[in-house]
Amino acid sequence: MIDYQTFHQIRHLHEQEHLTAAQIARQFDRVLPRAHLSHQPLDASVATNALQVYLTMLDYDRTYFLAADVTEFEQEAGLLADRLAKGDVDFAFRVFER
Repeated sequence: MIDYQTFHQIRHLHEQEHLTAAQIARQFDRVLPRAHLSHQPLDASVATNALQVYLTMLDYDRTYFLAADVTEFEQEAGLLADRLAKGDVDFAFRVFER
């Protein structure tokens, strides 16, 4: 967990760091199929599964996110692979800001 000041510094840097985050996202999309044991491409199925694992690890006792938050995140899960390939990391920042 981060403190309030750190959170707002990160949020403020979002616009400045956005290009760097976008570059990392595109690189991740290219490298994952070669680096992962299963060599699966990052597609809607893999992204949906990764989101479920992430939410379970982050909020294992379901006290952090509201059910409406999880539903909203799950509705976008199928789009995450395409967004990462384009360098779009807005979803990650929106989850973080909750």
